Amino acid sequence: MRMLPLYALLTPLLSACQSSVPLEIREPAFPPLSAVEVHANPKPFAGNPIRWGGTIVAIENKSNDTWIEILNQELDEEGRPQRTDLSFGRFLASAGSFLDPAVYRAGRQLTVYGVLEPPVNRTIGERPYTYPTVRAQKLYLWPDYREHWRNRPYRYDPFYYPYYLYYPYYPYWHRFHFGIHHGW
Repeated sequence: MRMLPLYALLTPLLSACQSSVPLEIREPAFPPLSAVEVHANPKPFAGNPIRWGGTIVAIENKSNDTWIEILNQELDEEGRPQRTDLSFGRFLASAGSFLDPAVYRAGRQLTVYGVLEPPVNRTIGERPYTYPTVRAQKLYLWPDYREHWRNRPYRYDPFYYPYYLYYPYYPYWHRFHFGIHHGW
C-alpha cells in the first residue's frame, strides 16, 4: 500500500525519460503559428518562436552557415513530419553551422525549432517564391523508417499466438489460467 504513492510520483518522471526526442521538438511552440498564416504575411511574425518540420528538398552550405530548404508538412504528436502529399509550402532553415549534405540529404525528415526571421525571395525553377526563414535553435533529423523499425526493442506480430496454448504442447493451460499450479 505504501508503494502506491511512490509509484504515482515516479511514473511521470519515468515516462518523461522514455523519448529520445528533445522537448523543443516534441512540444509545439507558443503561440502556434501555421506556415500558411506566416507565408501569407510573414513580416509581422518575425521574432516569434516556431516548430515546423517536413522533408528536406535541398541543402546549401555557405562559408559559416547552412541553409536547408524544407517542404513543410504537418507534424504528429511527437513532432515528426507525417508522410503525406499535403504540403504547407516551403521554408528555409538557417542552421548557423556546417551540416554535412550526405547526412542532411534530400528526402530525409527534419523538425526545426527556432525563431522566425524576415522572409527571403528566391525562385523554384523559374517561379519567384517568398520563403519564410527560421533561425534554427534546435534541429532534429528523424531516422529513416527502415532504421526506426529495425532499432525498436520489440516488434508487434499480429499473427503471434502463444505456442503453449496449443493442445499438443500444453494440455493443462487451464490450470495456470485459473491459478492452480500444483497437482498435475
